[in-house]
Amino acid sequence: LYFAAYQSKVYVYQPQRAPQILPPVSLILRPRQSQVAELTGGVLDRSFPHQMNYITVGDLGDMEILLLAFDDGDVVAYYTRLIRNAIEDRSSSRGRNAARVVPRPFFHENVGASAWGLAIHTHSRLIAASSNRHDVTVFALATTSKEKHTDEDVQSSPKLWAGQSVLDLEKHFRSRTRTWRVVLPIGNDGHNNPHNIPSIAFCDDDHGNAERIAAVDINGNTWLLDIWNVGGHAAANLIKPTRNMLGNNGRGYVGWSILLLPNSSFKPAVSNHAAMGLPANEILGLNSSTGDGIKNDIWLDITGSLYHVKDNAADPKVYLLQRHHGIYSHVVSQSGPTGYQGLGFSLTDTPIPSDEDSDDEHLHSPPPLPPTQLAGAKPRGTRPDIKVDTIDLAQENQLDFELGLTIVPGMVKVSQPSTTWQLLEFFSASGNREQNTNVVETRHFRLQPHLSENFSIMRASTTSVELQSLDSKSASVLCRDVLPHHNHYRRRAAPWDLNPNISERVTMYLHVPELGVVVLGSLNGRVALLSLTRPPGRHGFGPLRSGASTKGVKVRRAFRVEAILPRKKDEDRGLRPWCTLHGIAISPVPDHRAKGLALLADGWRPQTWRLILHYVDHTILMYDISRHEEEGDLLIV
Repeated sequence: LYFAAYQSKVYVYQPQRAPQILPPVSLILRPRQSQVAELTGGVLDRSFPHQMNYITVGDLGDMEILLLAFDDGDVVAYYTRLIRNAIEDRSSSRGRNAARVVPRPFFHENVGASAWGLAIHTHSRLIAASSNRHDVTVFALATTSKEKHTDEDVQSSPKLWAGQSVLDLEKHFRSRTRTWRVVLPIGNDGHNNPHNIPSIAFCDDDHGNAERIAAVDINGNTWLLDIWNVGGHAAANLIKPTRNMLGNNGRGYVGWSILLLPNSSFKPAVSNHAAMGLPANEILGLNSSTGDGIKNDIWLDITGSLYHVKDNAADPKVYLLQRHHGIYSHVVSQSGPTGYQGLGFSLTDTPIPSDEDSDDEHLHSPPPLPPTQLAGAKPRGTRPDIKVDTIDLAQENQLDFELGLTIVPGMVKVSQPSTTWQLLEFFSASGNREQNTNVVETRHFRLQPHLSENFSIMRASTTSVELQSLDSKSASVLCRDVLPHHNHYRRRAAPWDLNPNISERVTMYLHVPELGVVVLGSLNGRVALLSLTRPPGRHGFGPLRSGASTKGVKVRRAFRVEAILPRKKDEDRGLRPWCTLHGIAISPVPDHRAKGLALLADGWRPQTWRLILHYVDHTILMYDISRHEEEGDLLIV
């Protein structure tokens, strides 16, 4: 199935091969607006706030779900199995003669402001959404039956209301015997900047359970937020943006996408050249006050690899010269008469020790909703006095079930906003929570070895991509201007939404672990395929690098820009429309042996994946992607 969001509706298709990739729609979902959303309003279109910002599909436990984020703060989820069943029933003779059943969402909540980023954790069964309240809300659905805790260790823990201890609360919180709304403010970065959060991802512990949320804000800050630690010292860990990513195009760094990539997603490369897409002497080494706070200041700039990307419609020689004043000119001139003494050389024989070593108004938050507007929105009477009570957990012992609660773990605050007005009152206090959140920069905080050794953070900005190493002894990798605005053959002036100031933002991302690939999409209509790699050797620095170790630097994980879509031959044929990209989607090519609407037959491992690019004028481009087993290159058809 293929899901496309238009305003407040989701159109469900059964995609097929060209020429008509999307046949007539099979089903339309119309999620209703919640009462809280009616009072919250929107940012992008205040007259029509119930429109989707983002949709994603993922597994919640054993069940696949469709998750939707709305501009009015609604977060809605459907089981895709029920959607599939409804379509199959309609296509059967029995379904054509019977009343049509429309799938209903199993989950419908609100986060108090425009919802942007979404994340689903399969193993821990968590749903997370970020909002313009400058926080992330994790919905921890109840997974176990009610039980009592009698651990004697709670006796020595500090006491809260009703004689409860912090440890007792945390144990009860982690037990998942009730549904929790977990609110994680990101705090202040020291500059009093607005911190809208367009993208989030889950961080796992060493058992595969969700432990933290990683979030990127529009100022380029990366936040690590602890989900379960009640009253912890550092509620929010801050990784400031690297100065390396500040472009020369007059615009500051804007964070648009973030992924937490485990080591298992990276494929071994036969050489450092293959791992990063260019020879070592074309890699720029950067180590001057990057400011990222990881204590390592070594970044490998592989922007020169764009010269080696096959069939790239945009000529790097042109736009890199314009944007970066020729600092990458050595990539094309190094073989000339003057030559070029590069900044690096390959050290493939050196083993790697295992144990050493904006311009848009909607970027900013909407003004707080005045009490008069809230009162005026209420159907009858006047707004009552609102009081959000703290909860005595001991009072529920006589009940057969446990009510859902809201918790702000870092502040040890538990409440039960059970009415619309109480929930709105809770949302209105988000500014106080942000100001009172304890923020600790990562340079003052030791990351757990499991996180620093086994994960890397991939971030995308307006046009660039960086892979942040959390290991202080390993280099990070960046590539500037992977997806710049491109006007092929100098077509007519760009429409307003395709203007580079608006459309240069890499807001779409897909991770395909089976291929070792990340797909990044930009509103400007272009898509990058990145291969995730593990270089076999260290990267060494040549004589221009004073004071560098002769052993070079460890590069634990890297990436290679494999392709930019649409390709030059596609652009030459006029396949890309002159409008913005609406969304991207990827899935295995359906197995012909699968039954009904199932994607794969039992036990079948997909070899080929189909990538769909969906433009706002309804143009659809589809590519088949597979990986050559011997050479390891991606094959794109």
